Amino acid sequence: MTNAILLTMLLAPHAAILLAWIFWLRSAAQPQFPRWRNTVMLFALLAGTLNIIVFWGYVVWLQRHFNTESWRGRDLAFGICEYLIGFTFVGGFFGRGRMRAAVCAAGVLGFFLWVTTAIGIL
Repeated sequence: MTNAILLTMLLAPHAAILLAWIFWLRSAAQPQFPRWRNTVMLFALLAGTLNIIVFWGYVVWLQRHFNTESWRGRDLAFGICEYLIGFTFVGGFFGRGRMRAAVCAAGVLGFFLWVTTAIGIL
């Protein structure tokens, strides 16, 4: 049961951001006038993607540099990703398009990636 929860915590953000990108690419094929809400949504998608990239970059770094001081690397990476997660959620809330729910979910679920590092699973 615990492994299923952990697997869900690790894979759900990836699925949400992938779904949001699919919606974004499908809507980008239709001509749209540039608006600030479209721009906010694009940057929210980029922030959610960057959160996942930073998380897995930290995991790779941790495999090479594990010692008693490795919590400092996690604090640095999570400090950056706190802003990315917040912008992903807010951008999904105020953005425009069919991908709003997926981007908000990616922001919330992106936080759960970092929960796995805080409780010592990764």
